Amino acid sequence: MRAIVRGLTVLIVAAATVIPLSSAASAATATDPCEVADGYAAPATCKVLVEDVTAACTDDLTGANLTYAVTVEGGLQASTVTVKVMDTAGHSSSMTGQPLSGSVAWPKAVTAKDATVTFTTETLTPYAVSTSIKTPACVSAVLAADDPAVTKPGSGGVTQVLAATGAQVGPLLGVAAGLLVAGVVALLVARRRRSVTR
Repeated sequence: MRAIVRGLTVLIVAAATVIPLSSAASAATATDPCEVADGYAAPATCKVLVEDVTAACTDDLTGANLTYAVTVEGGLQASTVTVKVMDTAGHSSSMTGQPLSGSVAWPKAVTAKDATVTFTTETLTPYAVSTSIKTPACVSAVLAADDPAVTKPGSGGVTQVLAATGAQVGPLLGVAAGLLVAGVVALLVARRRRSVTR
């Protein structure tokens, strides 16, 4: 009889422990419908959508700003995202803790013509979306001006190269002119001597 009572007591205690845990799990699932448990696929309704992405040069043309807006669906509880910008040359920059809409400075390391912007939610289960964008021309122009190896048509770089070349040729032209004058003088002296001898 005592064994039966003890068995019932153990069952009651176990049930009392399991029920709150199940309730807590259900509550977590209800408040975070997009969290993915091990072995389960992400809900198809949970996603990030890009509403707008534009990149424009600043008024002084010393840089550019990336303006964006993303939305979340399917009960996804995300208030911040990581914004990653990467160009086709492999240059990239990530900015964490950004709101779902706003503006950030275009990373100066990203200079190739084409780029990709990726928005990733900062949630336990991250959701991401990417979109293509053109790198603002002013960013490449500013960085090219800072790089002495890059010479643009019509820029000061071409003038500097020509000036340096002229500085090297100048002394040679002076020597050649001197030799020419000396030759003319020698020729005139020789002719004068011949005329005197006759």
